[in-house]
Amino acid sequence: MPTPLQCDKQDHKVRADIAITDDLLYFPGHFPGQPILPGFAMIDWVMQLAQSHFELPLEAFEPMQMEVVKFKNVVQPGITITLDVEYRNERVYYVISSDQGEHCSGRILVNQTDT
Repeated sequence: MPTPLQCDKQDHKVRADIAITDDLLYFPGHFPGQPILPGFAMIDWVMQLAQSHFELPLEAFEPMQMEVVKFKNVVQPGITITLDVEYRNERVYYVISSDQGEHCSGRILVNQTDT
């Protein structure tokens, strides 16, 4: 995950702003002439924020169980996205947005037997 421009945590919520620059390692080949940030990268960043701010081990996401995942708007270089991540009821809820609107949302079930 690129270093956030800003990251704020409040109770069970964290918000991070990330600049999407054209030199991110996710863009080469995805897609030539029209780079698009892959959805897996956004989900990975959500999990990284949840792990570091809510003290969840990586094993808490194994096996990966995602619910109500929606990709609504592509993310291209030159914008700043905001990741809003909340941990409650054994789930990580997330919304990724920018001034262009909502890009992605959903929730990830956290495996409580390993936490």
